[in-house]
Formats: sequence, structure tokens, C-alpha cells
Amino acid sequence: MVCAEVAAANGALAVGSPAVSRPADGQVVVLILMVWISVDFARSTGFWVEPRPRLGLAALVWSGLYFAAMIARYVIRMARRPDQRWFGGTIPIIFHCFVAAFQWTFGIYHATSK
Repeated sequence: MVCAEVAAANGALAVGSPAVSRPADGQVVVLILMVWISVDFARSTGFWVEPRPRLGLAALVWSGLYFAAMIARYVIRMARRPDQRWFGGTIPIIFHCFVAAFQWTFGIYHATSK
């Protein structure tokens, strides 16, 4: 019971042991936005399907920087924690790489649309 109380005080959801932290508000917003974009593309209509070349270019630049930052994060983590090669503690990094790939795909669509 003490573990659950400590986890709750730190903003984590106690699911057995150890406590699993809840997503940050920003992560929830990003996931909702990704679902909205995906639904628009699945329906082939909506706000996110209308071609916007400047938005596409911005998404390409941002997603490239974001992906590069995640690669750097992985390299730094492996240099600092070689005992965790290859998959120890890398799930958040891999998740962020998928988010960057989603943004890259979105950017390609808009950058090449006319």
C-alpha cells in the first residue's frame, strides 16, 4: 500500500510493482492529434488532408531534427549505460522515433502536394 501511495503522490499509476508513470499532458495531446490526422487521411477528407506545402516543409524539418535528437539520445544512453544494450530503457526512444516517422510521412504528403 505504501508503494501505491508514493506512486500516486509522484503522479504515477500504481499497476502492481513497480509503479508505471502516466503520460504527460503533452503526450496525450500529441496522440490525440495523431489520431485526428489519421482519421482525416482514412476518410480522405478533412482539415489535415488539404495540401499545405509550407506546413509540409516545416514538418519535414521538425521531424528530421526530432529523429536525429532521438538517435543522439540513444547513443548517449548507451554510452552512459552500456549494461542496458540494446533494449534496456529504450522503449521511450523507439516510441519517439515512430512519432518522428509519422511526422515525416505527414510532411512528405504536404510538401509534395500541389
